[in-house]
Amino acid sequence: MARNDHLLSVGNEALMPMTSAMTSLTSQIDQLTEVADARSSARLATLKTRMENFTASVTMVGQVKAGKSSIVNILAGRPALLPSDVNPWTSVVTTLNINTRPPGDTKSKFTFFEQEEWDNLMVGGGRLGELANRAGADDEMDDIRRQIGEMKAKSEERLGKHFDLILGQSHQYDYFDEELIQRYVCLGDEDDPDIDPKTGRFADVTKSAELYMDIPQYPIALKLCDTPGVNDTFMVREQITLRSLRGSEVCVVVLAASQALTTMDMALMRIIAQFENRQIVLFVNRIDELADPVNQVPEIRDVENILNCPV
Repeated sequence: MARNDHLLSVGNEALMPMTSAMTSLTSQIDQLTEVADARSSARLATLKTRMENFTASVTMVGQVKAGKSSIVNILAGRPALLPSDVNPWTSVVTTLNINTRPPGDTKSKFTFFEQEEWDNLMVGGGRLGELANRAGADDEMDDIRRQIGEMKAKSEERLGKHFDLILGQSHQYDYFDEELIQRYVCLGDEDDPDIDPKTGRFADVTKSAELYMDIPQYPIALKLCDTPGVNDTFMVREQITLRSLRGSEVCVVVLAASQALTTMDMALMRIIAQFENRQIVLFVNRIDELADPVNQVPEIRDVENILNCPV
């Protein structure tokens, strides 16, 4: 996996005031600890630990094929890390833990659903379809139940006796590469002869994928989360995406320039806005596909004033 290291520092100067402030605050905590009583020292130690363990959490959301995985790959400096071609496609919430401490020698961890978690996916289903006035939104709960049944049946057939054994478990490795990642996070056309039979072997039952990597060009620890598309015809994955938003401070809504701000995009942003202290950034991707970029780009930028979101 080749890394474009010379590009990874671009734009990071915007983070310098924050990192300088945190360094200064850490120094002040150390000075106070030297003169504080035992109780205050314990509180200061707790505060210092929280600062040392601080990780910025960013989640990429948007419609299928908007380019979320490609953007994550660029930010990681590894263009081929996560699948971004038409087939196969991302079907699992995948988090890149950058500059964080992995558990032991773990470089990748893939966690499987428990039966109860599958059942919980059906609670609150169809919310996005309702907000987007999507046709048939009232029937989405039945579709989700049916899709979960089909997903389980397909997984049982593919995995055989291993199916019941892996539910609620996780697989951990001291490495990761494209082939390993695709085994757990990708689904594709099973009839396509060009698709490796190992691709997607565990994707139906994988709840989350965690990859650990060091990028010294980034001055902070970062959790960068890639999600399935919210207009995926397999609506279970849409529900998985919506649930993943709860743990993120910043949500980057990736829009394809040729169809930016559809009713689906607006519905997604209304859902994100319901979470407290959640920041929304609009990323307009594939701008080269616009028919008249000179006039259309200013129109897209006007959205910033309307939605009060950075674009």
